[in-house]
Amino acid sequence: MLTMEKTTFITSYLHDLWQETQKGHFSMLFFNTYDNRSFAAYLDQFLPTLQPNFILLRRSLTEQPYSSPYFPFLDFLKDYFQNQSGDEIDQLLTDAGVYPLQRPVFSSYFQTGQTQRPEELILEELDYEKNQMLEAIFKLFCHISQTNPLVIVVENLHYAHNSTIDFIHNLVQKNSPHKMLFIFSTNKSCLHLSEIDRVLEELKDRGGLIDFPTDCKLPHLPTKEPTPITLTFEEMIQLGQTCLDFLAFSECQAVLEHVYQNSLLRDEESPYDLTMYRILGDVLNFSGENDLALTYYNTWLRLAQQSNDQRQIADAFRKSALFT
Repeated sequence: MLTMEKTTFITSYLHDLWQETQKGHFSMLFFNTYDNRSFAAYLDQFLPTLQPNFILLRRSLTEQPYSSPYFPFLDFLKDYFQNQSGDEIDQLLTDAGVYPLQRPVFSSYFQTGQTQRPEELILEELDYEKNQMLEAIFKLFCHISQTNPLVIVVENLHYAHNSTIDFIHNLVQKNSPHKMLFIFSTNKSCLHLSEIDRVLEELKDRGGLIDFPTDCKLPHLPTKEPTPITLTFEEMIQLGQTCLDFLAFSECQAVLEHVYQNSLLRDEESPYDLTMYRILGDVLNFSGENDLALTYYNTWLRLAQQSNDQRQIADAFRKSALFT
């Protein structure tokens, strides 16, 4: 098919999906883009043609050594709810049907950017909690779409981290009566960077992956790229805690191991070392790496004893006892 003909087909197909979306049909489309600049320019021209009013959430991913959980989906939600009060957010979480034990995690994150989880995670309930977390994010988007249709665009999915891919994998299984259109792009030649191919495998027989023409003659219009992550030691510890509370264990381990390696280069211990070793022990425990988890718990206990922190001493003893 000639480039112009294929571009015309894509535009027509997207408009058809948009018509279905407005009728209350959840739609999703994946593009294979060998040159995302052309695809980004195409979207810059196409998206303003959609009518009537809708909420557009769009982000282009870049390669990063670590990530916030479910990026950029949680960030979309956080930005959307940023002007609402704590009571309004709590009511919204209830109305959307978010799992009660996870509501404080979402509420605190939407209000402050940091998480609070009053109830401790239970190892035997992790699979259930992970499923509820994925469902909660989806339910929140569904709740927003009741007011205005949603168009969510995420480009360069080959740079996505595991929790993001888990959410998209869950999304592929959905057949929901909500006004939402998801548009994703990835570069199949870069799939060695990511596990997104496990999602694409499921799309083979559904016709849900379209090759975007590489020689599409569209002017490149600049798109907003995410700012590279540059965080302080304390902010990285907090990011690790946020990933842990949202059950994004792979992301949690990546950022905390980065912090740990940097901590070995310091001459003095930091007051945040206690938290670092505690989170490392937790995430490795939940990931089934018990020997390493115990090593970090023991270091946590030693530091807590040195600082005479009775509460953390008790917690470290209790968690270490799980392995005896």
